[in-house]
Amino acid sequence: MKTENKKFLLISMPIVLIFLSFFIFILIWSTISTGGQHGQPGLNEFFSETNLRIDPYTKFEINTFSHGIISSENLEGELLMIDFWASWCPPCIKEGPILSEAYKKWSQKGIDFVGISLWDSEENILSFKERFSINYPLSIDTNGELAINFGVRALPEKFFIDQNGKILKKVIGPVNESQLNKILEELIFKR
Repeated sequence: MKTENKKFLLISMPIVLIFLSFFIFILIWSTISTGGQHGQPGLNEFFSETNLRIDPYTKFEINTFSHGIISSENLEGELLMIDFWASWCPPCIKEGPILSEAYKKWSQKGIDFVGISLWDSEENILSFKERFSINYPLSIDTNGELAINFGVRALPEKFFIDQNGKILKKVIGPVNESQLNKILEELIFKR
């Protein structure tokens, strides 16, 4: 072996070993610091109305924990807000009490709510329901099929559906009381 090659190896090998050791350290540190859990899906942290990128007459069937099946075929003249959320989602936690209170008011005016939780467990969902005194139907989308059909990209996302099953509006991010009231008043007015 030439002397130049030996010098190159003597200089480059420690540098390569340092970078490799640093990379392995980062992998181990990130695994330990996250408890071995994968990253969470995206969060919508700010309210925004957005364009609908799916068929407004997307068919759905939601099997709820306590209210049977809600589908695009059995809305029975009611308006519906579908909320995609999760019990671990900070923006969802922030709006939990707002949605709970809004349901008490708007269910009396012919607007139903249903919450569809993603990447969650039934135990956490029911605990969330109790914590925020949620009385509207809740469901879990265990395989993500509903979220895919609705084009959900991050949490929370809401869809407002008329009595004929047509999606009228999509909202991303957490809503405050006045934003939600404005949307629901518009839906009642258009009815």
